[in-house]
Amino acid sequence: MSHSSSSKARFEAIARELRTPAGVTWSALDELAVELASKPECGNEKMLEVIEMARLGVKRLLRLADRLDLIAEFEDGALELQRYHVDLRDVIGEAADQATYLAGRKAIISSRNMGNKAAIAHVDTRWLGAAILEVCGNAFRFARSEIRIVLTHADPVVILIEDDGPGFALDDGDRRRSGLGVSLSMARHVIEAHGGKLHRRESTLPVRHDRPGAAIAMEFPATDAS
Repeated sequence: MSHSSSSKARFEAIARELRTPAGVTWSALDELAVELASKPECGNEKMLEVIEMARLGVKRLLRLADRLDLIAEFEDGALELQRYHVDLRDVIGEAADQATYLAGRKAIISSRNMGNKAAIAHVDTRWLGAAILEVCGNAFRFARSEIRIVLTHADPVVILIEDDGPGFALDDGDRRRSGLGVSLSMARHVIEAHGGKLHRRESTLPVRHDRPGAAIAMEFPATDAS
């Protein structure tokens, strides 16, 4: 077995080991929440809040299992894309919603500017969604108070995800050691497989410290929506 094949098998095995107990726990929490919600007279609000916190933890474990599966495929070196013509606003919205939930950082202001018209692109929604989720997740992780997602309708179409946390020029190495290296490498590979480009930039968000925040720009060839 080659090194790549053995690494892929290990990632897949770990993902299975995580997903099975996490799935059982999620189901148990659902049943408990339904039971408590059916008895409002017992004053179970606090317990329901605790269950929601536990759900978030389990959801993060399931997300980790999904990431390991993606990394296992990524280890093969070539992505097999299943492309469809889709509105990028839908893909971005779903990934951003998931990142917002998983981050659990309610104090962070998150805004989106995706325009009023469709931004059609020929993409693999699974891989593109995963790439956007990775970048959004890191934006939430490092943001001090705000992240912003902007979709520019042009040729190429540009997805810009920026945060007001430490910028790349300030502590590039620290962000990579905290997980951005793997995430950014995967995202770049996905974008390039779609014929696009990924760039690191300084954030345009208002400066709240001595250096600008970080931004990731993902470019895609535009597709005629007609």
